[in-house]
Formats: sequence, structure tokens, C-alpha cells
Amino acid sequence: MMYALDTNFLMIPHNFGVDVLTELTRLNPSAETVTVPAVMDELRALATAGRGRDNLAAEVGLKLVDLGVAVLPFTAPGSTDDILVALSQEEGAVVCTQDKELKQRLAELRRPVVVLRNRSHLEEVSA
Repeated sequence: MMYALDTNFLMIPHNFGVDVLTELTRLNPSAETVTVPAVMDELRALATAGRGRDNLAAEVGLKLVDLGVAVLPFTAPGSTDDILVALSQEEGAVVCTQDKELKQRLAELRRPVVVLRNRSHLEEVSA
């Protein structure tokens, strides 16, 4: 099993104080935690965009990737969301996101999603 982390998900530790890697391990200790190059590009752009909450959260997200998130060389046409949807469909990845539109797309495809609940813990939502 594979958890694929979206940009906003990697920013949760700074924004909400939740250790997403520990929480994902709690949900499934044997799952691999990954992201894609497009997410890394988004984090780098946010981290260098100046000062502010998103800037710091993106920097924390980049450090989190260094601590235990593999960057898969997975690409697909379209946006970062399109790539994560393709990864979910083609590789069976469970996407971890807070993005409302992405969650809706995945629900329509009957793909599970991991979300932050009550600003305190992660939960897998089955479609």
C-alpha cells in the first residue's frame, strides 16, 4: 500500500501541529509514504515566495520529505491534482490531501483519501 502526499498535506505539521508521518504509520504501519515531483515543485515555489505562513509551512514540508517521504518519478499530463489522481488509479495509491476539489474527484472515482480530522489526527475516508 502507498500513501501519496499532496502539497497541502505536507504543510499540515506547521499549520496544525500534527505529525503526519507518525499518524500515517498509525493508520498503516507497512504503507510506503510517497510524493511526486510536481508536489515538490509546488513546495519549493511556496517556500521561496517570500515571508508568511505558507512560506514557513512549505519549508517544513520540504524538510518532512527529507525525513521519510520518497519522491516517485511519476508523471502524467496536467496539473498536480491530475498526477495524484493518475497515481491513485494506476498504482493504487491512497491520496492524502486537504484539497476539497481533489477529494471530490477521488470520491467520484471511488478512491480512498486520507484527511485531517478535527485538526488533531488523520483518518482514511473510503469512497
